[in-house]
Amino acid sequence: MKFKDKLVKLRKANNLSQETLAEKLNMSRQAISKWESGNSYPDMSTMINICKVLNCTLEDLLDDDAIGNNNLNSNKKNPAKWLKDFLDFITKTYNMFWSMNLKQKLSCIIEMILIILFLIAGFAVIHEIFESILIKLFSEINNNIIYKLYAFLNFIYSIISIALGLIIFIHLFKIRYLDYFITITDNTIDKREIEEDIEKNKQKYIEKITKEKIVIRDPKHTPYSFFMLLSKIIVFCVKTFSAFILIFSIISFVFLIFTSTVLFIFLKYGLLFFGILISFIGLVIVNYNIIELLFKFIFNRVIKFRRIFITFIIALVLVGVGSGISVSKIMTLKKQNNSLNYDSKTFTIKVEDNLKVLDIWNTNNIIFDDEEENIIVKIKHLPYVDVDLKDSYEISTLDNGEYHYINYMYIRIDIDYIKMINVLLNDLKKSTYRDYDNQYYFIESITISRENYNKMIKTIDSFE
Repeated sequence: MKFKDKLVKLRKANNLSQETLAEKLNMSRQAISKWESGNSYPDMSTMINICKVLNCTLEDLLDDDAIGNNNLNSNKKNPAKWLKDFLDFITKTYNMFWSMNLKQKLSCIIEMILIILFLIAGFAVIHEIFESILIKLFSEINNNIIYKLYAFLNFIYSIISIALGLIIFIHLFKIRYLDYFITITDNTIDKREIEEDIEKNKQKYIEKITKEKIVIRDPKHTPYSFFMLLSKIIVFCVKTFSAFILIFSIISFVFLIFTSTVLFIFLKYGLLFFGILISFIGLVIVNYNIIELLFKFIFNRVIKFRRIFITFIIALVLVGVGSGISVSKIMTLKKQNNSLNYDSKTFTIKVEDNLKVLDIWNTNNIIFDDEEENIIVKIKHLPYVDVDLKDSYEISTLDNGEYHYINYMYIRIDIDYIKMINVLLNDLKKSTYRDYDNQYYFIESITISRENYNKMIKTIDSFE
């Protein structure tokens, strides 16, 4: 890649316009434009300044031809080179193995088996930790989409483990054995020799013919280019996994912003919400840093770790301060012994031929009134609870096989959570709290005639 192309790529990766870059370098915008069009080239001192501004090295800016990277880069992107390199690896492994004596073969096999077992054990431990985290995250959610996501994440981990394990195994095999053994021929050699540089010494031995073995070392342990394919598989899997985390982070970021806005509105209810708001602002900053890191990692942008680290520390301080304020405020809350004032609601049940049974005998206040034709039920309930009497029935089978059913009425409650929250907020404003679900309702009284009462008892007895 040429300097002009690299400059454009790095400038955009740092989110800089030509004008902004020119301002930071104390240059004109026309100079930047000439560099990017290839009409001119900066001097070395300017190149160093560009590296400082764009957070890169000289190698990242210079032409690949000038630093000898052109062939290397082309080989890395050439599938034919990957295949050739892989076949060369197999050939060298075969020649090395059959040139070893029995002791060396056994040593090599045992060592490679131990490395494989160690890698399997390591990835198994990581998988258990990874799986336990996922189980804790998804255990409370019963959804097919979550199960499919869980299976997908396991699949991604398996692909990464296999590819990364192959890279580690092959590289260890290379630096432990392949870089030290090469089969050549030389009639004058009857022992192994170790050379410091394979490129300088290999050729002079290859020119001689023998069946003896020479030990020659590759001091740089140059990786095979087919490693690039495995590396790309790992990077793709990691970026795919990161993309899912990014989506989740964006959703949580929106939720945190929404919650922080609500907490800002609730500041009038006391210092407790002020502390919680500060903590949530810290969490918003942390969440934003995570989104920025994931986004720049996925799209290969330059990551400014120093700024992210500073903002992360500030966010932790905010979370700590806000949590401290909230906890200290909670510790000062006082419990109210008095309960809320109950509202009253009266229901009139018309008595018909098929008398309905009341499933509400949890009161001692039964008022008998023989002049009352209907049944009057008075219920006390909390202000944020609505009560109602509903019809239902039960069926039982008699000894003779016939079906018998009974009509009864039961109390159904509906909780108005908005009203309940308002009660809670007003109590917090006074630095107090109480039991908000202790008793939603109770039956104040039941007015019924003795005749209807006896009929109801008889109906219940016949059903049982």
